[in-house]
Amino acid sequence: MNFVHATSKLIEPLTLEDLAREIGVSHGLLRQSRLSTSNPSYRTPPDGWEAAVAALARRRASDLDRLAGQFAGSSPRRSPGKRKSAGAAKGRRKTAAKKAKRKKRSTRR
Repeated sequence: MNFVHATSKLIEPLTLEDLAREIGVSHGLLRQSRLSTSNPSYRTPPDGWEAAVAALARRRASDLDRLAGQFAGSSPRRSPGKRKSAGAAKGRRKTAAKKAKRKKRSTRR
């Protein structure tokens, strides 16, 4: 699988049209169901919307799990929390410079 295909699969959107097809109603009905209840065009959500959302979510999760499985072990993953900021690197450089100065001073004595 190449980069374009993999990333397209990853960011592939689900639309109201997909949900409408799953429930068996029109796209317009779903659009109106998402309006504020105070809007005169508001319609109540169709019966079975919860099951349809769950089915689409399971299908999407399965697709993403399959995609992830194709790349399992292909490269080491880094946790986003483990990244060092540029500021942290700068702080390490300053600390290293201070240590070098101290060492230089101590060797003069």
